[in-house]
Amino acid sequence: MLFAIYTALSIVEGQTRGVAMPRLGVVFAIFGCMLALVAVACDDGGGGAAAPAGGGDGETYTLTVGVAGGSHVRFNTPDGVEHTCPGDCSAEFALGTVAEVRRGALDEEEEKAWRLSKWGGDCAQVNAEEVGGGRCPLTMTEDHSATVQFEPRPEVRFVQTGSNVDVAYQLEYEPVKQLGGNPAAARGTIGCHLPGCADTEVIGHYDLGTQITVTIPDAQLKRFVGFDGACAGTENPCRFEVKADTVLNIAWAQN
Repeated sequence: MLFAIYTALSIVEGQTRGVAMPRLGVVFAIFGCMLALVAVACDDGGGGAAAPAGGGDGETYTLTVGVAGGSHVRFNTPDGVEHTCPGDCSAEFALGTVAEVRRGALDEEEEKAWRLSKWGGDCAQVNAEEVGGGRCPLTMTEDHSATVQFEPRPEVRFVQTGSNVDVAYQLEYEPVKQLGGNPAAARGTIGCHLPGCADTEVIGHYDLGTQITVTIPDAQLKRFVGFDGACAGTENPCRFEVKADTVLNIAWAQN
């Protein structure tokens, strides 16, 4: 490279002093100089194209999840492995992949008893009360951490006492609203129609503000003694709002 540059300069100097030089030699010398300059530019480039920003192939980032309360969340890695937290709360994700943390109760009873109340960390923008509030997607261009908080739903116990024969009552409940991250129970009914229902206990979990109605059917009124707890007396039906854990006792006359 240096030789080509020196030759080109010598030719220019020779022409300046009036020394005859073959035109073809001048052309070759200038061409050699140009090649030398190209070689220098390539050397400055580090011998190849620069690596793309954010790292090359194989770069991974870590998702870490924390859970407070008595329920669970889940997320899947691109290889299809499902992680359940608490228990398995961290995993590696390739650059640019999407990690979705979602509510993942282990069974129906857990889902009824606990409501997703709040997201935190890198999922703080998700509102658990809105539609879609049970999921948080994160694009893995950096390490991410997410926290999830569950709160217990109030427990309502319906306890029948005093009868050793077939008795019946009807329970109706009307949820406050359909919560985004919490599949609220639809309007429903529960009844006890089994022989020997004495001392039968039914436990339900309801969101705060749920309106509950318990009705004693006309055919059972002659054996009905009264309510105690959430309602008191013999007024039928019994209506109350869920504000905390509570008990409704339904007393029947011995027969």
